[in-house]
Amino acid sequence: MITFWLFSRPRPDMSQEQFDYEWGVIHTSLMVTTPSVMRNFKRYIQHRRIAQAPREVATLVPSSPEDWYSASAHDLEDFTQLRDDIFGGPEYPRRMFGHKFGDTAFVIELTSPDVVHEESAFERSKGGVKLINVLKRKEGITQEQFTRAWREGYADRFLEAASNSGVVVQRYVQNTQLPLEAETFAGTLFEAGGVQNYAGIEEIWVDDLDSLQALGTDLCRSALNAALGEFVDIAASFSLVAVERVVWDQTLGSPKPSILDPNSFEARMVAAERPNNAWNTIV
Repeated sequence: MITFWLFSRPRPDMSQEQFDYEWGVIHTSLMVTTPSVMRNFKRYIQHRRIAQAPREVATLVPSSPEDWYSASAHDLEDFTQLRDDIFGGPEYPRRMFGHKFGDTAFVIELTSPDVVHEESAFERSKGGVKLINVLKRKEGITQEQFTRAWREGYADRFLEAASNSGVVVQRYVQNTQLPLEAETFAGTLFEAGGVQNYAGIEEIWVDDLDSLQALGTDLCRSALNAALGEFVDIAASFSLVAVERVVWDQTLGSPKPSILDPNSFEARMVAAERPNNAWNTIV
């Protein structure tokens, strides 16, 4: 499984409430009624910057000056599904036509997830408080060197420092960068996004904001700052303190999406839709 990431923010002329409605209700409704999306995206996760979290929350990685508000993670089996069936097929471009609720700026990454740690009682479908660190390679460090240092050296040090600070890390995932061409997004809503600027995306699930704050204490920071700085440009990286919403997870054996059943109400409705330039023509 691989993960397609989008970091975004509301349009300048749009309120956060309107963005949340467009993204949380309308966009997801379009997705679950688009066959190519439900054929290929096995999991779809939305993250929003937590309103209750102070912007100055002491995380090891700084928040972004770009003021990113949202992040979506789409899990699929193969990149060609994204390129050829979703963006390259007829269904997604037609049904998402004109549905522009976010700014034109994006951070776009394709990654390979590695679950480093997970508590036995952790519920993947529950969502909750999460810290996402988007990490840029230090100059002179290759992607291979970054991945090795991150996984073989840093991961255990992070989990140990968190434990010493009294934090129970419910789940810890390292997502390493995979090749992704900017041309993939030509003609889509994402064509102005920044592609392949970050070497890895770190996901840290904790119980609550107090646990997250403990990760930013001097004790934890002093144990980790130097180690992370050996292979990460910390100042050029950014973090997102987020609440996670698991929109769907087909890997858990959830019911088959009705849009994939050609005899379902939803599939028949979508099949009867007209091309975007022919809604008012006589068939």
